[in-house]
Amino acid sequence: MASVSYSGGGGIVGREMTAVWESSKEFSPAAATSVSPPSTPPPPPRQRVSDKDTCFSCKRQGHWAADCPAKKSPKNSRASSPGSSGSEPSPPLPVVQCPCGGGSCSIVVSRTDKNPDRKYFACPDRRRPEGCGFFKWCDDVRAPPCPCEAGLCSYNKDPPSGRWYFACRIPKVVSLEGLLGV
Repeated sequence: MASVSYSGGGGIVGREMTAVWESSKEFSPAAATSVSPPSTPPPPPRQRVSDKDTCFSCKRQGHWAADCPAKKSPKNSRASSPGSSGSEPSPPLPVVQCPCGGGSCSIVVSRTDKNPDRKYFACPDRRRPEGCGFFKWCDDVRAPPCPCEAGLCSYNKDPPSGRWYFACRIPKVVSLEGLLGV
């Protein structure tokens, strides 16, 4: 006779089964015995938050990410672009060229207490630690002035493609005569 121990799986959870096989290698249920697992202490209750604990979400001290007020509070969210509404996702941010000529600005997320999770444009020049120092809040970026001098362009979404684009605020009237070349 041989004795084999089996732990877990197959619908028996938290118990260990010891089964005995006859020399014919067939399982003998009559010879199976149940053995209780060694006692393990129950998991500790959820720890209390200390003033020194830091949230992974907002990087502030005094709470955990599961209880982060920045995640739950809609008043902390800012519109990232003019013309966006709460029911529709905000349009993507435009590409901003750095005035130093270093290329397209990087979009960085603020981790300060005053402006948590607020996005801003920063110089992309990685050769210097701070770049050229260019800084602009993403929600302060405005549409470019219209070439027809009607003011700022509007930021519109093309329904079929879902793409965002700048366009003149003045609606253009198209006449049939212009289309037909008359």
